[in-house]
Amino acid sequence: MTAVRFWPAVIMLCLAVAGCGGGDFSSAVGDANEQARLKLVDQCMFDRSSGADPKDRTRGPRCQCYARTVAKQMSPSEASAFVASGAVPLSVKTTEVMASCRRG
Repeated sequence: MTAVRFWPAVIMLCLAVAGCGGGDFSSAVGDANEQARLKLVDQCMFDRSSGADPKDRTRGPRCQCYARTVAKQMSPSEASAFVASGAVPLSVKTTEVMASCRRG
């Protein structure tokens, strides 16, 4: 019974010792282009989920294709700016990329 009372403290101690008790995880994600790719996937899935058919199974692969292609088109400085602001650079042809990902 005593162990049940202290389990939150034990978990917090384990997290603190393992170094995963919070903080900045941006270095764990990878470089700026990888962070941009992940953010693009999130944005795409969010945009496609509103008013979409819940049974649409092509949404995930299309968003992955879109994010991968757009992130490759960005320079590291553009990717960093995108991660910070959320604005896709004008040099990236997002509508063309989405159209090509729909076909594929």
